[in-house]
Amino acid sequence: MYPLDVLISLQLKLAGHAYSNMGNKWLSAAYNLYTYVLSSPWFMRIAWWGCVGRSWWLLADHVKLYPGANAFWVYTVPFTVLRALITSGLRFVRRSFEELLEAYGHALAFSTSACARLGFLGDILLIPVTLVWMGWPLYLPYRAASRPLYLPAITAVCMCVGWGRGIIKENWVLHRPPRDARAPQR
Repeated sequence: MYPLDVLISLQLKLAGHAYSNMGNKWLSAAYNLYTYVLSSPWFMRIAWWGCVGRSWWLLADHVKLYPGANAFWVYTVPFTVLRALITSGLRFVRRSFEELLEAYGHALAFSTSACARLGFLGDILLIPVTLVWMGWPLYLPYRAASRPLYLPAITAVCMCVGWGRGIIKENWVLHRPPRDARAPQR
């Protein structure tokens, strides 16, 4: 209920109390007209918009007195808070996704460096490791039996192949023992 409605209903109650004490025919007719006008929904709307117009008028005067002040700051605070929450949530999701991808890359980097230390056996073991690391996205459309999922899965596999080649090249070279160290000593 609006504050204006409460004031008007209070005024009508007071007028009803005064009407019960009236005996004049003209006063009772004036009271009936008064209650009809005040209880009209159109009067309520006009009175409410009158209050809104007066508040806008006062707000315009306030802005003139304080140049540079943002008079609508109170109304924009919820949207500013909502924007900050959404932005921080998206930042959190992006950071989590980046950390997940970093951990995924470190898994291949660790496997590659471990295989590089094993020599020929590591060369053999690296093949299934890289096939699983790069090709797992193809398992999802196979498992779901959904042909439309193959296109994004193939795209993901191509991205994994490009990314994985760089990781293997970087970690195989850095952690493989030099050729002279592997040669038998005479």
